Amino acid sequence: MKHNFFIFLIVTLICYGYSGFVRYEQYTAWKGSPAKYFANETPMMTTLDSYVWLRWAKEYKEGTILEGKDQLRNFPDGKRSQHPVPLISYLIAKVAPSFDDNYYRAGFFLMMALSGAFIFPLALYFYFLGYPIAGILGGLIGTVSYEYFIRTGIGRVDTDSLMLFFLFSISVFILKASEARSTLYIWVYSCLGGAFTYLLTLWWGKPAFVLPFIAVLFVSLLLPLLGQRQKLENEPKAVFIIKRSPFYDRLTISALASVLFFSCAIGLNLSNHSPGKPFGTAIHYLENYIQMGDEIEVSESEGGGAAFPNILKTIKEVKRLPIKTTLGHLLTSPTLSAIGLVGFLFFVFAHWRKLLPILLIFAVGLLSFQGARRFAMFLGPFVGIGYGYLITIVLTTIYQNIPFGRDKSAKPSSHESDRNSVISNQGASSRYKEFSSYGIALLFFFGLSSYTAIGRVPKPSIPAPTFRTFLELKDSLPKDSVIYTWWDYGYAITDATGLATFHDGGGQTSPKTYFIARGLISADQDELYDITQYLATEGNRGIAENNTSPEALMTAVRNPTIKPWDPIYLFFTADMTGKYGAISKLGSWDIVNGGSKPRGYQNLACNKITNEEMNCRGAKIDLKVGKVNNQVALKRMVFIRDGQVLREQAFGHAQGYTL
Repeated sequence: MKHNFFIFLIVTLICYGYSGFVRYEQYTAWKGSPAKYFANETPMMTTLDSYVWLRWAKEYKEGTILEGKDQLRNFPDGKRSQHPVPLISYLIAKVAPSFDDNYYRAGFFLMMALSGAFIFPLALYFYFLGYPIAGILGGLIGTVSYEYFIRTGIGRVDTDSLMLFFLFSISVFILKASEARSTLYIWVYSCLGGAFTYLLTLWWGKPAFVLPFIAVLFVSLLLPLLGQRQKLENEPKAVFIIKRSPFYDRLTISALASVLFFSCAIGLNLSNHSPGKPFGTAIHYLENYIQMGDEIEVSESEGGGAAFPNILKTIKEVKRLPIKTTLGHLLTSPTLSAIGLVGFLFFVFAHWRKLLPILLIFAVGLLSFQGARRFAMFLGPFVGIGYGYLITIVLTTIYQNIPFGRDKSAKPSSHESDRNSVISNQGASSRYKEFSSYGIALLFFFGLSSYTAIGRVPKPSIPAPTFRTFLELKDSLPKDSVIYTWWDYGYAITDATGLATFHDGGGQTSPKTYFIARGLISADQDELYDITQYLATEGNRGIAENNTSPEALMTAVRNPTIKPWDPIYLFFTADMTGKYGAISKLGSWDIVNGGSKPRGYQNLACNKITNEEMNCRGAKIDLKVGKVNNQVALKRMVFIRDGQVLREQAFGHAQGYTL
């Protein structure tokens, strides 16, 4: 079928506008419940990473962003600063004046605009292949697929918003390079692909896609030669360098194109990007996020010292899920998700050479079945592509067998006016088919929309009441204070207060997190005191220097010699009881023999309390003898109001729960 580019562009713009509209609806829902989603005038975020990008945007605008180390992170060691300023923070800073310098609102609306940007290169890719409906449905279903909508919805000021845009853009340039008949165009498209890979690295902060895309480009450029060697040799209009020696010259062109791609992908700066760095980054990323089971795995130590638990095992979004659950993170119906993916596999079977440039993205999405659920955001568009391909096949079959706008039995006429009439009828028929194809595709999408994430209103990562306490800290604590708390709140506390923290979402994988967890769960307050003093004065450097053996390390930690030069404040919030299981899992780790013995809290829904008994959902508690359901022993009972311990009662059992 022939497709008019102008009509295609209008439909693509409508799809992009719809992507922003459904996200704006989320913002409207938030404004309807300000107490739940706003702390004073500050909107909440739905990912913890947002706060570091926003802080850097403000520091960049104010001219206070530092080169070297960011001393507010990873206290006292500091964390290497992002210099130059990260691309996402730079864009937020540039947009903020349009929102009265409200960086949070600026971030919201910037993400609304960027999250659907991938629809353009994805639609173009399949327009070039002659399957625009596949691209349109891939963009529509992809932008509201469950996992992608979660990771790019309201409050998600993060780099996920442009990941698919860069990946599909690079794929378009590789496709055009593979189809080019002139070496000049091959190299131009290769350079453009490399340049967008460089922008992806600036945006994401990792060069993990550089070498995989180079491999895809190299293979894509060689594929046209397969099965066509004789055709190239006999083609009179073939490029001279190819005609002379097809395989050798094509191999040379592919190699040179790959070199140009790599040069542009590293920003023409080999000194800062050795060829092994992208490869090492890709391997490290896969090692961290693949085969992430539920058990704690040991992070290797050097020189026979203590081995620490793998922090990533306690992070929800990197845990491996069952296949059915993963499919449910694309469309809420696993069956419908599977049908779309099967449709794409049929597409690959029929046109695998043309689809090779985007198969890398598809492969990354498939990692969600083996590793972290976060990879499912890459898979959503392929469900739509699969449905688009199936619809295209059905419609093409119908159009080929049913006449539209002309009589198949009519004999051709030699009269000029008759011929013009036939051409006019055929043009009208083509437009009719085109409009009906897009219309049917859009109707199909809206029929499927109830299985997407449309209408979902996300909750803030940090409850608004908790964030208000961060704002209170800013006015009540000395400016040189350091906050000792769990890593989840590191970015947000630093952004809201300007105070340093010991660890955060970008520095929680160091051994320091193990000791912070150990201090928080310890029944001995002296141990918490010693750990805090050691971490505040020695940091990760001191841990590394004394980790010659587990015994030597613990001796050093329990006997700190230097006093902290900054006041250290322990910060606890009510919702940390829900995180206590993860904290206990890490803090109870045996650094000598491995393994942990986690404990945790369980909230009870109780409707009746007397001096003798508590009636709760699933539990009847005898307050006289200290038994739950006459079986489970209670060790003690503590009465607390507003953080103040009012009364404590022991039951005499050596072991048991605390109520």
